[in-house]
Amino acid sequence: MKRAPDKLLKALNEAEALHKANKISKAAQAGRQAYALAVEYLPVGHPERRRAARVLGLLLMNLNQKAEAERLLLESGDLQADGEIESQVAARNTQATVRLQQGITQEVMTMVVENLQFAEEHLAADSKGVTMAMANLGMVCEQNDDLKACEKIFAEVLRLRRAVGEREELLVAAILDLARIYLRTNQIRKCEPLYREALRIQEASGDEGLGLAVTLNQYGAVCQKLGRPQEAIQHLERSLELRRSILGVDHAQVAISLRGLARVYLQLEDGPKADDAMDTAWRIYDRALGPHHPKTLQVLVERGMNMMGMGPERAGEGLELVRKGDALAAVLPPDDPMRRDIRSFLATAEELYRRMCSA
Repeated sequence: MKRAPDKLLKALNEAEALHKANKISKAAQAGRQAYALAVEYLPVGHPERRRAARVLGLLLMNLNQKAEAERLLLESGDLQADGEIESQVAARNTQATVRLQQGITQEVMTMVVENLQFAEEHLAADSKGVTMAMANLGMVCEQNDDLKACEKIFAEVLRLRRAVGEREELLVAAILDLARIYLRTNQIRKCEPLYREALRIQEASGDEGLGLAVTLNQYGAVCQKLGRPQEAIQHLERSLELRRSILGVDHAQVAISLRGLARVYLQLEDGPKADDAMDTAWRIYDRALGPHHPKTLQVLVERGMNMMGMGPERAGEGLELVRKGDALAAVLPPDDPMRRDIRSFLATAEELYRRMCSA
């Protein structure tokens, strides 16, 4: 067996001594030097190369450079491939998904990127672990409003999951992710068949949960944009019924379906029905999220503006709601987009009311 060079052994001993003395950064520098020498002089599987990989991997784990650390520990033999790696990837993806739901931070973004790199290094390109890691990266892009990159990632996830015949729930998730981006970018003709497909799969499986409610709500918005208001109402009312039965009548998600219905009623010029839906949605948001939350303020002002269009007998009431929204928005920073929008709506409402009164 090829003998390890003295300079490699010296660097390894130095890294281990510094690690023992808890001088992690300096130890990692020596560890990198040792591993570079091991790659240069020793074949994969050589005991001293495995030792160098182990030393550097443990140091990088301490420095929270997990993706590179786990690759090195896999080379050293401290991690086993296949099932254990798949379990690690699954656990990391689950952790990243939970963190994404709590909000995007630089730490979360780094975690998502490292998870994908680790999954791609150790698993097949079309494996569940890789597609889940890709989907998380797509979520990061979506929350950062990089919708072009997001669309590309979600389209690839869907292609891979179709190719391997992935389980129904994972296939539906991929369909809905891509459909949602098409909806956000107003590519209605592209998203409509995807929503139809997702709805068909969910209904065939007997799904009567929140996933179906979300699909129905988004598909309702698509039908509205395609000029099919009655079909939109059918989907939105079903979504509303599911959310109320599962979450209770005062949950914030119930208000989402109500706002969707209000938009369709406005399209149909049915002001009273739109007003009822927005009033109920506002009361739910006010209780669930508080009076100063952007969603609460938005639906309050939307209801006021809708009343302004219902004739002089409701205009005064509508103006007061917009004024109330403006007063509540005073807690927001002066440059907050929501506060600016409400001030603009208030100016429009006051001018419209003056014209009505002078007519």
